[in-house]
Amino acid sequence: MSVAAPAQAFKAPARTVATTVALAGVGLHTGAPAKVTLHPEEAGAGLAFLAGGERVPVHPDQARTPGGCTVLGAARTVEHLLAAVLVAGVTDLTIELDGPEVPGLDGSALPWLELIGEPVTTGWTEGLQVGGPTRLEAHGGVAVAEPAGGLEVAVTVAFPGLHQACQAGPDDLASVLDARTFLLHAQLDAVLAAGQGQGVRPGGVVVWGPRGSLVPLRSPDEPARHKALDLLGDLALVGCPVRGRFTVDRGSHALHVALVRAFAPPRSRSG
Repeated sequence: MSVAAPAQAFKAPARTVATTVALAGVGLHTGAPAKVTLHPEEAGAGLAFLAGGERVPVHPDQARTPGGCTVLGAARTVEHLLAAVLVAGVTDLTIELDGPEVPGLDGSALPWLELIGEPVTTGWTEGLQVGGPTRLEAHGGVAVAEPAGGLEVAVTVAFPGLHQACQAGPDDLASVLDARTFLLHAQLDAVLAAGQGQGVRPGGVVVWGPRGSLVPLRSPDEPARHKALDLLGDLALVGCPVRGRFTVDRGSHALHVALVRAFAPPRSRSG
């Protein structure tokens, strides 16, 4: 791992949801019913999950990455919701989860972005900008963080029979949020045998076989766009607005979280 200049703070608008809103569904992995309620917060409150009777701040030191998802405290599979929070520019929010896992909905982050709606500005807060190049090779992939004037992501997906790339920047980050979770057909039996994917609904997951997708795609590069979505969700663990270019080859939640911990200073993770 290479670690360069410390990350730098910048001034950014503080935003929250206009009113309390809620959405229910079943968890993608557990299949358990759950309800998410988004509560507005004042500037400076930050982002936090309220789940299992515990309030957990959205910070990378709180994150775990078991079984192909990101977990904060008692809240499992938080990445799609957090991707929408980051793209919407929401900085202060309490996310109340009634259930073990954030609902998978249609397999993408778009329903969460629609639930958030138009955020309201409540003041100012500090964001975090990558201070210098950081390269990390771990968990079977490579991730690089570099300085940039806004938030940019670039990902490469490389599996047998599936090779795609996707890039998105400040003006089109929202374009990746409708991309659904994808799974290789060869992995399907193992995933179900491990007790995962219990909440999969028809059309809610892209299953990729030797000849391509087994379900109609929302875009030809939907798997790569979903990897970009996952990266955004894990970058949101910083807990504040982010500037930088993040390039990931063969990414995973474990790699994403390790990268965030590498470039983010302890101050941003201590709450």
